Amino acid sequence: MDEVRQQLAVANAQQLLQKMTDKCFNKCITKPGSDLSGSDRACLAKCMDRYLESWNVISKAYATRVQKDAESGGHHHSPSEKSHHLGSVHTADRGLLVVAQTDSRSL
Repeated sequence: MDEVRQQLAVANAQQLLQKMTDKCFNKCITKPGSDLSGSDRACLAKCMDRYLESWNVISKAYATRVQKDAESGGHHHSPSEKSHHLGSVHTADRGLLVVAQTDSRSL
């Protein structure tokens, strides 16, 4: 079961990275070439930081809601929701992503 959770967390992180790459590239790179300009790099860095910050805010809010629902005996989550992991994502050196797995049941 832990292996499945790890695979879900990896798939989730890969999807996050792909979406962030697509959105930030489309927003920041207006004239693709062989090199990135300083303004391209700055735009990409800001875009990535904002995207990851937003992801973390949404993930924490979702985990809080799931916890409150579980405590109140309210909403019953489907099996796929129960096994879904939220990740807290941080940037370091603008190239390395660190994903910390969070099981919503442990919050």
